[in-house]
This record gives sequence, structure tokens and C-alpha cells, in this order.
Amino acid sequence: MLNFVERNADSALAPELEPFQASMNRRYKRDVTNLDEYYAALQQEMEESLKRPGLSEQLIADRQEKINLIPDELAKKKDDLFKKYSIKVSLELCGAMLIKTPAIKVIYQASIGRKKINIPMIYNPTTKSMDSLVCRKCKSSTFNPYFSDDFKIFCPRS
Repeated sequence: MLNFVERNADSALAPELEPFQASMNRRYKRDVTNLDEYYAALQQEMEESLKRPGLSEQLIADRQEKINLIPDELAKKKDDLFKKYSIKVSLELCGAMLIKTPAIKVIYQASIGRKKINIPMIYNPTTKSMDSLVCRKCKSSTFNPYFSDDFKIFCPRS
């Protein structure tokens, strides 16, 4: 049961997390754009200030050094924003429930050419649907089985 939950948690949580993730991505892009604009304006302003007459060589050198540090500072700020807007989800199984109910066994006959095989399937009255088949390779559930020549069941991903 725990292995099943671990294998399927990502796909089960994706629809629930999608709106939040989209919101965080929008905010991240907005803040990165604002940061780029701010540092571009800052660099332009500092370069304009170098054109003023009467500046000493030392002051010009100091300002030029600060201008050269802007790309590194911008990269650090972008990295901080990325960490701020990153999403980490940890999942811990709190409980599981095993329900025993009467079920109906249905025999499905599959054929490839003249070869035929009976595949038992279960109708689940709780979900009011057929239970899925299990892939022989990856052990995941599938409602779209593929068969090998010897009638082993595989999912579309295998």
C-alpha cells in the first residue's frame, strides 16, 4: 500500500498544486522583471553620473567598480528569489483504509489471432466501476491494457 502511494502521489497531487504553482511562477516572473528593470536603471544612472565634470579619478574608479559588481549582485538577488518562490512538498501517509465488500468477478476473453485467454476482472460495487488491471512490468494500474504475444498485460507506458 505504501509503495502504491509513493508511486502515485506526484500525479495525484499535481492537479491540486497546479493553481498554487502557477501563482508562484507568476509572482517569481514579476519580481525577476522588476529586479531586472531596477538594476538596469541603477546601472544607467551610475554610468550617467560618471559623465559629470569635476569627478576625481578615485571617485570614477570607485563608481566603475560598483557598476562592475551589479551583474553579480543581480544574479544573487535572482537566486534568492528563486529560493523564495520554490515549492517543496513533503507527503506523509497518515492512514489507509482497506474496505472489504462483495464484488463481481467478470471473465474477459481476449484473443490474438486464434489464441484466446480468459482474464478475470473485478467489478467493484463501491466505486461502481471495473477495477483496473495491473501492468506486469511497472506494477501500475491501467484501464488501457496492451498484451504481449503470450497475453501478459502491460500498460501504455511500458
